[in-house]
Amino acid sequence: GNVVAMGAGFTLLFFGWSTAQNFVVPLLGDLGSISLGTMYLSATFLNFVAPYFIHVLGNERITMFAGSIGFCLYLWSLVYTTYPSVIAGSVCIGFGAALLWTAQGVY
Repeated sequence: GNVVAMGAGFTLLFFGWSTAQNFVVPLLGDLGSISLGTMYLSATFLNFVAPYFIHVLGNERITMFAGSIGFCLYLWSLVYTTYPSVIAGSVCIGFGAALLWTAQGVY
């Protein structure tokens, strides 16, 4: 039950994210590269505080849902491709990835 639900959720989430990630640099050029770098850098550092947020939220399922919202916010930031919106979206997805993967490991 839990494995199937989590697998389906991850499949849908990363279907959209992987597609967008493959097109960010070709379509946005330098902004796309900066965006992906910002995302991975923020995910790296935010992984250190992700366990605290899992504890605060009190439930791994809620934390995974909250983390997936970061992915959606990043994809939304690509609709209005201004430098501030894309960089803010990159930080959101970095934080979301840290929450999602840390909570998934606990779940």
